[in-house]
Amino acid sequence: EWLMKRPALVHSARGEEERRQRAALESNARTPANVQLSQLSLEEQEAVLLEDILFVLMGRQGTYIQASDRRISPYDLPIYDFRIDTNLKGDPAADPSLVRMVENVTNLCTFHRSVCAFVETHWRHDYGLVSQALCAAMQTLLGEYQVFVSQLETELRRGTLRISKLWFLMQPARETMHMLHCVA
Repeated sequence: EWLMKRPALVHSARGEEERRQRAALESNARTPANVQLSQLSLEEQEAVLLEDILFVLMGRQGTYIQASDRRISPYDLPIYDFRIDTNLKGDPAADPSLVRMVENVTNLCTFHRSVCAFVETHWRHDYGLVSQALCAAMQTLLGEYQVFVSQLETELRRGTLRISKLWFLMQPARETMHMLHCVA
C-alpha cells in the first residue's frame, strides 16, 4: 500500500509527477505558498521552512529556497547552488537562527544534486566499466539518501521534526554526500 502512495522514490521521476506532488502538499500545507514569513509566528515559520527543506533535499525548487545552476563551461556538469530567497534573508521578521539553519542544510542539497548529475552523466557505456561500477555504488547510496528523506517526511507529518532535530539527523548523510561530491 505504501508503494502505491509513493510510486516515485527514484530521482529520475520528475515532471508531471513532481508538479502533482507539490500541488498536493501545498494544498495540505498549513499556510499558502505565497505568504511572507513576516506574517507567520515563529512556529509557523519553522513548519513552512521544514516543508520547503524536504523539497530541496530531493533536489527540487522550494518556495523560499531556490536553486541556481552555475557552470564553469557549457561542457561541465551543472553545479546547483541552493540559496535562500533574498526576500527571506532580508525579512527582519524571519528568525535569524532559522535562516542560518536553512543555509546550513543547503550544503547537503548542493552535494546531492552534484552527485545526481554525475551519476546521470557517467552511468553510460561510453565512460567504461569502472565508471559504471562507481555510478552503481553511488546510486545505491542515493537510494539510501532518498529513504532517509522519506523518513524525515514521516517525522514532519507526525509533527515531531524540528530544524534542530533535522540538523542532528542529517549529519551522517551530509558526510556521505560530501565524500561522494568530492569523488564526483
